[in-house]
Amino acid sequence: SVSFAAVEESYADTRVLSELVEDCIYLASTVKFGDGVGLCNDTEAPAALLAAANEAKAFIDASVSVVDLKAAIYKLKAAQIAFLATIKDIESDTKFYYIVNASEGEWAGMPMTTNLPTTSLTSGTFRVKCGVGDEDYSSYSTHLYRFLATYKGTYYVQNMATGAYLPEFDTTDGVVNASFKPAEYYVEYAGNGAYIFTSANALNSKSCPLGILKSDTISHMSEDNETILWSIVEPTEEVEAIVSTRIQYNSKGIVTFPFNLSSMDINEDFHIYGVRDMQQTEGADGELETTI
Repeated sequence: SVSFAAVEESYADTRVLSELVEDCIYLASTVKFGDGVGLCNDTEAPAALLAAANEAKAFIDASVSVVDLKAAIYKLKAAQIAFLATIKDIESDTKFYYIVNASEGEWAGMPMTTNLPTTSLTSGTFRVKCGVGDEDYSSYSTHLYRFLATYKGTYYVQNMATGAYLPEFDTTDGVVNASFKPAEYYVEYAGNGAYIFTSANALNSKSCPLGILKSDTISHMSEDNETILWSIVEPTEEVEAIVSTRIQYNSKGIVTFPFNLSSMDINEDFHIYGVRDMQQTEGADGELETTI
C-alpha cells in the first residue's frame, strides 16, 4: 500500500504558490515609502518583488512537476523575504510608539489607548480603546506603547502610562482590558504601511485580530474588517513632552513608574521629570506665571 503522505508528495499542488503569488503582488502594489516603521526605504524593491511574482505564475499549471513547483515556491519566498527586509521594522524593547488605526473610515488616524481607571492605579479596569476626545493625542503617555520581543517572534505590547499589556485572547467581539500579565502577540506587516495584531495564545484558534467593533471598543474580531489594520508611529520632534497623570507616589515623594527606567534606553532625547506641585498666578502684566 502507498501512504497518503507519499501520494501527496508526488502530487504538484499549486495552491500554495497561487496564494504566495497573490500575497506578493498585494505587498508590491500597496507599499508606502518613507523612514517610519512599516515603510519601504528602497524604491526599486516593489518592482523586483512584482517581477518575481509574475515569473512564478508560469509554474501555476497542472503539468508542472513537483521539483519545479518547489523550486518556484522557494525562489518567490526568497524574493518576498528580500522585499520585507526593506520595510523598517519595530525597534523592540526600547522605543515607544503610537499605535494608530490605519482604516479609511471614521477611526482613521485615531490612536489605541489604555485608559487609566477611575479608582486607584493598583485596582480598577484598564480598558483598551480607540480614539480620544482631543485630536492632539501626542502628549499623553496613555497612547504610547513599546514592543518587548520574545524568542518566538512575538511581542509583549506594554502601555507607557500604566505598565499594563495587551491581554490574552478570551472571547471575540467583547471589551479588551489591559492586563499586568504579559501576553504574546503576533505583530505582522500587512501592506499599506500597516500591521495586524493577533493574540498568540492557544484559545485564539481562529487567529482573531484586534480591531474596532463599535463605538470606541477594541475587540478580538470574529470577522475581519478594515479596522484590523494599525500603523506603528514614532513620536516626532514636535512632541516636546509626554504627560503621565495620576502616577502613584508616597508621602516621601517617591514615584513608582510602570517599568524599570534604569535598565532601558528610551527614545533618544527622552528625559524623565516629576512635577509634584504646579501653580499658576496672574502676573502684573496680566500674563499667567507658572511656578513648579
